[in-house]
Amino acid sequence: MPTANELIEAASLKLGAKQTGEALTADEASDSLSILNSMLEYWSIKKLLVYQIQQESFTWTAGAASMTIGSGGDFDTTRPIAIEEGTYFRDSNNIDVPVDILRTRAAYDSLPSKSDTTTFPGYLYYDPAYPLGVLYVYPVPASSITIKL
Repeated sequence: MPTANELIEAASLKLGAKQTGEALTADEASDSLSILNSMLEYWSIKKLLVYQIQQESFTWTAGAASMTIGSGGDFDTTRPIAIEEGTYFRDSNNIDVPVDILRTRAAYDSLPSKSDTTTFPGYLYYDPAYPLGVLYVYPVPASSITIKL
């Protein structure tokens, strides 16, 4: 599998931006890496290059309206670009209840009384902030519960 630098060098050759054996300057390499990362992120968002949609399980803390996700977050994993439909909560009796994914912050903000509690949250909103994404649920689970993302 080629490295990012090898891809950049090959593309530069094909485009005629450099000759065989000619090195890119530090600025050219940095700009090229930024463009490559933007392209890969765009492909991922558009699901043009999705290696897999991975399901993971985490424990949602009782009384928490939000939890962070990403390296070093409450859910210590790779920060997702999006949360897919099919996400659900599971209680200690292995009862699964699906959750509706809210796609905009405005939809989440329009929900009343964010401190209401319940057994199973009905809504989930994901803010893909960087470096940690933030997951918000409504209503808040009264006891710890498993979330399957």
